[in-house]
Parts: sequence; C-alpha cells; structure tokens
Amino acid sequence: GQLLVQHAIERQRGDSTVVNIAGRQRMLSQRIVKAALVIDASDDDETRRAAQTELQESLASWRTAHAGLQ
Repeated sequence: GQLLVQHAIERQRGDSTVVNIAGRQRMLSQRIVKAALVIDASDDDETRRAAQTELQESLASWRTAHAGLQ
C-alpha cells in the first residue's frame, strides 16, 4: 500500500511541473503578443525599443519553457 501511495505522489509531482511550465508558457505568450502590439502601434522610438527588448526576452523564456515541456 505504501508503495502505491508513493508512486501516486511521484506522478502528481510530475503533473504539477508540467502544469506549472504550461502556465508560464501561457503568460509568456501573452507578453509576446502585447509587446508585438506595442511595437506595431507605437510611434515613439523609445517605447518601441523597450517593447522589442521585452519581446526578445519573453521569446527566449518561452523557448526555454517550451523545451521543458518536451
């Protein structure tokens, strides 16, 4: 009985990690879209540069999270 409980707990830990990574990836996807929209809509060069930096950083983090799901 104890082995079954331990096995079930270990499986849930793996599941929670996947859910956590997927949630992070979703948040990063939203940041990517927001930055892209700011780049497209803004006429201010400083605002566009800041959004481009945010886009690059968020995309790099998204790729890392995506690799964690594979």
